[in-house]
Amino acid sequence: MGANSMSAKRLQGTSSGDHGNSSATAGQRQELRADDGLDARSQLMQTLSAQIIPQLLRSHRRPPMDLPQHIPAPVSAADVQDYVCACLALDAAAHETEFARLRSLGHELPALYLELLAPAARQIGRLWETDDCTFPEVTLALWRIQSLVQSLAEEFCAEPEFRQPQRRILLSPAPGSQHTLGFYMLTQFFRRAGWSACAEIEAQPAALIDAVRSDWYDVAAVSVSNSAHLDALSQLIREVRSASLNPGLGIMVGGPLVFDASVRAMLGAEAYSGDALDALRAADRLIQERAQPN
Repeated sequence: MGANSMSAKRLQGTSSGDHGNSSATAGQRQELRADDGLDARSQLMQTLSAQIIPQLLRSHRRPPMDLPQHIPAPVSAADVQDYVCACLALDAAAHETEFARLRSLGHELPALYLELLAPAARQIGRLWETDDCTFPEVTLALWRIQSLVQSLAEEFCAEPEFRQPQRRILLSPAPGSQHTLGFYMLTQFFRRAGWSACAEIEAQPAALIDAVRSDWYDVAAVSVSNSAHLDALSQLIREVRSASLNPGLGIMVGGPLVFDASVRAMLGAEAYSGDALDALRAADRLIQERAQPN
């Protein structure tokens, strides 16, 4: 019995030892598997970083912009004169052909609006004032320019340079003013810059007052071209400011008359602008000034 008991204990001891060794071996296998897993994950991350991600970036890379090979010279007075002649020509497509030629040289739309179309419209207007063109000729030429601007509106405003959805502007020619072309161009510049621009084409005082009373606008901009309308515009500015849903509404006036200090004093607006780029800068200043704490 003693021998048998000792043998049983030895067997038990051997079994326990074997079990301990087996546990140690299993633990080593788990550590090896864990190490293998870490190595596999590391290799996978290296593969992702070195091969897969760069390949995905290359496959989804945006195509390069189609930029001109050189910077074009500014639109010249001769270019404006040629375009004016094309607008007055019997060939209805001549002005579009001339515009396309200048654009093919690398001129971008904002530059062509400011350096070609606006000066051409002013020059055509002067031709009527000096009796060098008849009223029907001038009307047709200006209509052609305005039609071109309207046809380019979607492209001009397709990709706003800055998105500012919280900024809203009400745009209108002064009552009685004939600023239709410049008004359309100005509206497109603001929309291109990311503004929410509402255009009041009819320009009746009651419509402007109702607009600022019923909707929130950050800025109201009015263009004026005739000094005979200044008194009425001064009164309208006071009424718009009083009726505005936004007590901090900024009022801007644009047009050739605003360079006269006496006109500015009469109108009492917060900002003045001579062209579309001036108007954008002035409107931005109004927003910044009102955002500053008192």
